Amino acid sequence: MNEKFNGILGTSHEIKQVSKLMLKLLSFVVPPIKEVSEMLYQFNFMYILDSQKFMKKFPKFKVTSIDEGLKEMVESFS
Repeated sequence: MNEKFNGILGTSHEIKQVSKLMLKLLSFVVPPIKEVSEMLYQFNFMYILDSQKFMKKFPKFKVTSIDEGLKEMVESFS
């Protein structure tokens, strides 16, 4: 993912991971970080999603690729 963002932005930033302990400590100074800590469980397991029901109900729905979605997201901030 790092390479994708750098490609879109034309940068060479690195992504660093913050430990759970550091998140806990930061949450005392920056309260919204507490919510990040509470949601970490979502990254511990693989999510398998099935869109068959949704696509039956909305057959004309356009699926956006990850590359296109990231590009549009970055462009929306400028």
